[in-house]
Amino acid sequence: MGLLLRLWVLLVVCVLLQPGRGQCYAGCWLCFWDSDPYGCYYCNNNYIEDNYSWWYFHCYCPDGTVDVGWDYCPACYYQCTTCVYNQAYCTTCSSGTRPSTPTCACAAGYYDVGQPTCQPCNYKCATCVSAATTCTSCSSGTRPATPGCACAAGYYETGQVTCPHCSYQCSTCVSAATTCTSCPATRSGTPACACSGGYYEVGQAVCPLCHYSCTTCSAAGPNACTSCSGTQRYLSGSSCLCNNPYYDNGSANACQPCHYSCAACTNATACTVCDVSKQRYFASTSVYCLCLDNYYDSGALLCVPCHVTCYRCSGPNNNQCTACNGIALRTLSGSTCLCANGYYPQSTSVITCLQCAYTCLTCTAAGTTSCSSCNATLSRTLSASQCPCNAGYF
Repeated sequence: MGLLLRLWVLLVVCVLLQPGRGQCYAGCWLCFWDSDPYGCYYCNNNYIEDNYSWWYFHCYCPDGTVDVGWDYCPACYYQCTTCVYNQAYCTTCSSGTRPSTPTCACAAGYYDVGQPTCQPCNYKCATCVSAATTCTSCSSGTRPATPGCACAAGYYETGQVTCPHCSYQCSTCVSAATTCTSCPATRSGTPACACSGGYYEVGQAVCPLCHYSCTTCSAAGPNACTSCSGTQRYLSGSSCLCNNPYYDNGSANACQPCHYSCAACTNATACTVCDVSKQRYFASTSVYCLCLDNYYDSGALLCVPCHVTCYRCSGPNNNQCTACNGIALRTLSGSTCLCANGYYPQSTSVITCLQCAYTCLTCTAAGTTSCSSCNATLSRTLSASQCPCNAGYF
């Protein structure tokens, strides 16, 4: 209706009809309450009117506000574009980041900052609260722990949702799969984390152990050594062999010493080579290397000469003989090689025995005056180192 007509009706209502205000609907500033309390002649505050009748109308709240029975329409909360019943009961949401009525909470991956539009969480978060990096759940199984949702051990950060896996050489890495910051067992030396000494590369996290004979190697087994362990091994081709006189016992990295008598051996009690320059030889009756005649075993590789009078012996003295040289006209008496009867030693340093004078059975030197005993069967009797004929003989 026209402005003048409305003012005329308002004047009539106010003066003649005297409508009540206390019983009016909250949206009405003035109403005809006894027939229609919602029939308003004038709306309160921010209520707006409709064209209910030619002479009065209904007052209602505009979009973005809600009718709660007050004399003004309060605004819906920021989450809502429109609401009903109260300010928080949304019928439409204020942003596409708020997908579901009536609460219009932020969608997963967004967080509420008290504005119509929710802000996106950091890429590390599936959900977050208060700030983009305060994760309440993580965006990937490679990010296990809130609120930071950092990459798990063995993964590295690239600024993407999913953390890539470190290379097998690394326990942890940074920036790239092969830039290791720590190494698994059997590997050492960041950032490369190569196999430690004594282990070899097979393209897996754990490096296998080299053969016991190798210090370093390129593969499994005794024929892939690149350097040798122990002080008694040498590299021959790709094998670490034992120096003589040592042998490989099949388990220890250090070579084991042969029996002292061996120049070479296969084990502690089986010589394979004897050193003639050390006066030793093989004997079918022994697994060791025995000393040659005229030498004795002192417990070392080199055999030691016997006393000159001995053919075999147990020590260096003339009373340690175990056998005598018959060609030298000596016989064993106890542990001493004495000259046979009728002979005397040329000297203490010479093996040769010289023949006594024909008159002596035994003697100490040459001549008939050096007899020490006489042959009774020849009718001779010792007298002053001589063996004269008995009486009645000449």
